[in-house]
Amino acid sequence: LEGPFFTLLCFSSFSLLFAGRTKRNIILSAILSVLAALTRPEGIIFFSFGIFYYLLEDGFHKSKKNLTISLSVFVILVFPYILWCLWYYNDVVPNTYYAKVSSDLDQVKEGFRYCYRFIMSISHISLFLFIAYFLFRQLSKFTHYSQVIFFLFLSFIIAIGGDFMFSYRFFIPIMPFMVFIVIESIKLHFPRLNEKHDKKRLSHLSWVVTILICFNLASISFLHKYEIKNYKMLENGKQTALYLNQKYSKNYKIAASAIGALGYYSEMTIIDILGLTNKIIAQSKALEGKDYLISHNR
Repeated sequence: LEGPFFTLLCFSSFSLLFAGRTKRNIILSAILSVLAALTRPEGIIFFSFGIFYYLLEDGFHKSKKNLTISLSVFVILVFPYILWCLWYYNDVVPNTYYAKVSSDLDQVKEGFRYCYRFIMSISHISLFLFIAYFLFRQLSKFTHYSQVIFFLFLSFIIAIGGDFMFSYRFFIPIMPFMVFIVIESIKLHFPRLNEKHDKKRLSHLSWVVTILICFNLASISFLHKYEIKNYKMLENGKQTALYLNQKYSKNYKIAASAIGALGYYSEMTIIDILGLTNKIIAQSKALEGKDYLISHNR
């Protein structure tokens, strides 16, 4: 879907901040971050980071010009879009915002569980991220700010409760940042391994590699379990849709939460209980009874 394109916009806008403070780079970075926000609402994190970066690096007075350019780009691109949304949808944010976000504590707990499953699925990389943060203090400014982006986006994922799918698609936008942190950490560590007096560092790295291998082996079985669950969910939706197609006519309507394969293979009308395609459902909280559920718990 839009995930890879969104990732490209986010990482490109971030990279341009460190490519030189030219007017061209500042404008391009602002445009790309705003386009990211228009692609997915959480893209506003990257635009806000640009503002934060200018203020932190240059201070308010020296960064006035950069801030003016960035905010002007934001107003020029976003304001007409907001007006159009109010005119066409009678709302500023899409249904996905109401369908995915609430202020319930249970949602935050689910977000932590989602992040835990992701960390376990790539535990060798996740562990290295923390090792890199505490052991490699000479990381470049680009990589240090990559860590900031990583934790900001991680906080966002926790706040919205993660995702019900097992593919961890919400982590795709920060994958490039994770890779850069790991790569630069390795580059800083390996050049010194040829020094005779640095046997302690070599011994230390060997322990790190051993731990990473152990975590990697543990994560393989953990990830395989959730891949099976994901496959079963898709297969069950497909088989259910094919069964209903045989038993009932196309005039019937089906209410479902995770539409997925059911909506793809079914020939009937699908009512989305999550509210992604229905504003009333999306903005309604779940009403639970003994034998029924109206709307959903986010």
